[in-house]
Amino acid sequence: MRKARQLAAKGRLAEARELYRKLCRRSPRDREAWLELSRLCRRLGDFGEAEQAARRLVAEHPDDATAWQALGAALHRQRRLGEALGCYQRSLAIDASLPETHYFLAEARREQGLDEEAEAAYRATLALAPDHVPALNNLSALLTNRGRLQEAAGLLQRALEIRPDDPRMLVNLGRARLHAGDAAAAEAAFRRVIELQPRLDDAHSNLLACLNYLGDRDPQAVFEDHRRWARVHCAGLRPPSHWPNETDPRRRLRIGYVSPDLREHSVARFLEPVLAHHRHEDFEIGCYADVAHPDATTERLRGHCDRWTDATRLSHEQLAERVRRDRVDILIDLAGHTAHNRLLMFARKPAPLQLSWLGYPNTTGLPAIDYRISDGRADPPGKTEALHSETLLRLPHSFLCYGPPVDAPACGAPPSLAAGHVTFGSFNNLAKTTPAVVRAWARILAAVPDSRLLLKSRATGDPATRERLLARFADAGIETGRIAFLDPVPVHREHLAAYGRIDIALDTFPYHGTTTTCEALWMGVPVITLAGRVHAARVGVSLLHQVGLDDLVTGDEEQYLAVAARLAADSGRLVRLRNRLRDRMRAAPLCDAAGFTAALEESWREIWQRWCSGAAAGG
Repeated sequence: MRKARQLAAKGRLAEARELYRKLCRRSPRDREAWLELSRLCRRLGDFGEAEQAARRLVAEHPDDATAWQALGAALHRQRRLGEALGCYQRSLAIDASLPETHYFLAEARREQGLDEEAEAAYRATLALAPDHVPALNNLSALLTNRGRLQEAAGLLQRALEIRPDDPRMLVNLGRARLHAGDAAAAEAAFRRVIELQPRLDDAHSNLLACLNYLGDRDPQAVFEDHRRWARVHCAGLRPPSHWPNETDPRRRLRIGYVSPDLREHSVARFLEPVLAHHRHEDFEIGCYADVAHPDATTERLRGHCDRWTDATRLSHEQLAERVRRDRVDILIDLAGHTAHNRLLMFARKPAPLQLSWLGYPNTTGLPAIDYRISDGRADPPGKTEALHSETLLRLPHSFLCYGPPVDAPACGAPPSLAAGHVTFGSFNNLAKTTPAVVRAWARILAAVPDSRLLLKSRATGDPATRERLLARFADAGIETGRIAFLDPVPVHREHLAAYGRIDIALDTFPYHGTTTTCEALWMGVPVITLAGRVHAARVGVSLLHQVGLDDLVTGDEEQYLAVAARLAADSGRLVRLRNRLRDRMRAAPLCDAAGFTAALEESWREIWQRWCSGAAAGG
């Protein structure tokens, strides 16, 4: 036993396992030997043997809480959550003082999407073991996702005092800072992680996503950061020289969408109208869904597909092999460098043509992805090609299609008519509300007497975050009484109804809104945007053009201020927009799902014919 522990401590796990096996054969009733064997097998990724050892342990010691904990952990790692939860509950019924059982229970509840139950179990862990670093870290991540940023930061601070420079905790620190609107501090945290662990691909993706929020970065340098990700993390992942796909330019094509967001999510809102209008006689539509917690939206999306693959248990290599077996002709990434992406699968190039679309406002940096779908206003010809590793595939009107919500409330009158003052607003992710944005909004409030600003995001429910924002506006000369906040709401109809409280929406920059802009327009609220140089800073340009509001697109901060002040003074136009914008959207290409899908499919056919002829992407 002593030698086995020494070997395990030195990382010689396979040798240690052999000694534990020998111990278990010699002393089949030895509790410690079976327990250590089960734990070591989990570390080695052999969850089947870990389960067998734990079952032997509970058979011999049915009243041993640690034995049930070990069995639960082995089942948990096999994603048999129902069985695992039963084991954890049995363990706690025997002995509720084991912090590790509470922690495992918290992890299982989190994986089920039961955030409140997970939080309670994490807190039970910390009540028994206040320095339990994984519980501190994972509870902080959960609270960050729920917008409780001050609590999350406090837990992370405690964890980092115990374990400074822990890469995973620094990732969570970066995420918390980004959610709080401090992209520069988030960037510093992510770069520190990369210094410590250069091969941590998801941390590197977090950095790239963060860079989209920073307006003072050279776009060429940001592009090089994306290319660096591919060089570091995809080295050795060589695309095949041949695919078995039949090179018939006119045959029915197999399309595959890959996403973790095929659920109630902004990506799904833009994808669903397209899935509903595909011509299945010409295209076989499949989805590879990395959805841990399917919901009603998942089921609706699935109903539009010819094939649906649950990818949650598949490694990158396994998923690539599945795509190859399915003989997908065109594989489409909907995540980019956002959470739970599958770029390392795309780097293996399981399909002859691979595209990036919708979920990420920048290049992936991967040579294995051939095209990126955009349009001529989000990516003007001749302006951004050099900032992409992909060839830009520009659609005729827009790079996306908005599916209007069927349960949206009526638009109503502009609130300024009853209030006697104009209310500006932004419901964008607070990470987009950079110091430059705050300064610009403060100037608008100063220029429009008695105007107000209403902010709503997941993070604005956090009291400390609100105080920091109010302090920023106070530093810019705006009294706190002119700034109001709304808490996030769980029901989408209630979220849409909140647009009834603002007269004019102010887009963020350099990272524009997408879903928020579409929702504001659907609710009759005009949006003022400031155009930049790259895609993330030009989404508003594309959206506003399609509904005939090009005059609300501005080129610099002075014009942004002037247009906001001019529109605020034009109550007649605000009323007309409130009454007509929804009808404009219905008639615009932005909501023409059939027309958009036809254009998308036509672009697929063109690039497929090009591939069949042997031409390279863009050739």
